[in-house]
Amino acid sequence: IESGDADGPLERWRELRDDIHHDVCEKGYDKERNTFTQSYGSKELDASLLLIPQMGFLPPDDK
Repeated sequence: IESGDADGPLERWRELRDDIHHDVCEKGYDKERNTFTQSYGSKELDASLLLIPQMGFLPPDDK
């Protein structure tokens, strides 16, 4: 979700956003348990996972 009037290199920020999203999905997701983890390589979970749809990281109906 994009909003606001910040001046800056918008295309670069979008590229970085997409790179981070890809990295988190690749390295922060436990495929065996079908969940994101607290940190890369961790098996721990935390309450921030509940914010994934609210922050727009993934849609609420994402499996």
